[in-house]
Amino acid sequence: MDQDSGTTDSSDFELVTFSTCAEFLALNLSKDEVEIPGSSFLNNSCGRQSVNVTAIQLHPARYAVLVTYPIFLLICTVGNLLTLIVLGRETTKSVKRIYLMSLACSDFCFMWSQFFPYLSNYATITSNPGAKLFLDRISGSCTFFQEMLITSSDWILVAFSIERFFAVVFPLYYNIFVSKRRATAVVLVVFLLAGLYAMYNLFDYYWFLANDEPRCPAALIRPPTYLIRWHAVYEWSVLIVPVITFLVILSVNLAVSIQLLKHQKFRRANTLGRNHPDSVTKDHQAIHMLLACAVLYILTQFPAFVYNILQILQHYPFCSLTFTDNFVANYTRAIGVTVNINYSANFLLYYGVSTTFRQGLRDFKHAVIVASGCSRNPALTHKPILGPHASTKTNYYTGFMTNGAEDIYGRHGEEKKRNPRFSLESVDTSTTSMGSSNNPRY
Repeated sequence: MDQDSGTTDSSDFELVTFSTCAEFLALNLSKDEVEIPGSSFLNNSCGRQSVNVTAIQLHPARYAVLVTYPIFLLICTVGNLLTLIVLGRETTKSVKRIYLMSLACSDFCFMWSQFFPYLSNYATITSNPGAKLFLDRISGSCTFFQEMLITSSDWILVAFSIERFFAVVFPLYYNIFVSKRRATAVVLVVFLLAGLYAMYNLFDYYWFLANDEPRCPAALIRPPTYLIRWHAVYEWSVLIVPVITFLVILSVNLAVSIQLLKHQKFRRANTLGRNHPDSVTKDHQAIHMLLACAVLYILTQFPAFVYNILQILQHYPFCSLTFTDNFVANYTRAIGVTVNINYSANFLLYYGVSTTFRQGLRDFKHAVIVASGCSRNPALTHKPILGPHASTKTNYYTGFMTNGAEDIYGRHGEEKKRNPRFSLESVDTSTTSMGSSNNPRY
């Protein structure tokens, strides 16, 4: 057999050629009877064969994600719902509120987009033909939403970090150009671009689902030219875009931290504290949340950042690394765990750093107790007690003035949130797609 052209040659038989699945089936051949080399589009840009996806999916390291995912899903669900409730009860409709609620929605939806791929790991479920068919049909959509929500969360954090940078460094321009309407527009544009970015997963998966033929060798199932070219672009984008995003978030938050330290030194040198026009340390909780969220993001996303760098070195023009299936299986599962931590810990972060968030949560608890009629104690209504110097225009939930003056941390003293990366794998579908061959997220 000629491996380059897919031909079968024998001294007793005439030369038989085939290049498509239909021609192969017309010859009444079995894929076990012939040996056909793997198609080139299944290789990486260096021409090397991709890792064995099936072996990686069935590797024992997968139990690290299978065991921890339900725990993180519970934490994420309860935490983000409470975050949305606490932020929704705030009377001040601020830019901070828009970004934090958008990120909470992204976290919540991302964790639940992994639910059906998670179920596909259990043979008791996939042994049911109807359930397996449903999981196969929905797998491509789950992969699309995972990539879309991951990307949108990252880009929202980038926008939020840049906004805070201008709030600290250029407060006058910030107060002029930043508004709730613009923040809403930024969030909508981010979701739209993230959806377009992840659209390849839909075309890739469902083309193979519609054209897959179990009786044919995988090398004969060739996608159209546009999908092959799109695959080449997407294969690079899923490596380069996360790396750039990580570096932008790291550098911008580092610049914000350095600027805040300079402001703090200036205020210490100025004993009266009246010559500084911006009152840069007015909102200490926003500073703490900014630093804490940045550290959490960097720590949880650093393994994925390193893996993406290694993946880039594996591709052309470097071609300097080769991964074993065992390394990929173990390292990607570690990434999956850290990513889920990143998407689930934001509520705990808010609760631990922000006293105003804790106060808002307590107010919500008391409101639920009073509304349920479980207690008639008037003390549980928890009305705010104003001190001798308190302003009647102070927002009780955020502790910031609502008289129209906006500090450099955002509209009425905004706080900062964190953001995440990566995904749970989508295990064992009946279709092999190009997007899943080199992408560690699925």
